[in-house]
Amino acid sequence: MLYNFYTAFVLVLFGPRAGAFIACSVTIHLLSSGFLYLICRRLAMNFYASLLASILYGSAYVHFGAYSWPAAGQHLLSV
Repeated sequence: MLYNFYTAFVLVLFGPRAGAFIACSVTIHLLSSGFLYLICRRLAMNFYASLLASILYGSAYVHFGAYSWPAAGQHLLSV
């Protein structure tokens, strides 16, 4: 259900262009990495541990499909 909303939202905003899906997916992924950093800091982790956690999450190969292929938006939203 959430993926259908995401797809419809991006289609309404940008039309059927793959670049728009990729840009939105990368933006969501970067925001998720930033939120992970903030959550780690909130849990009283030190700066370097929080930074490492967010970098590892942001650069994980498992997320590669989410921002390289527009049809993988459901993976991005479910992770």
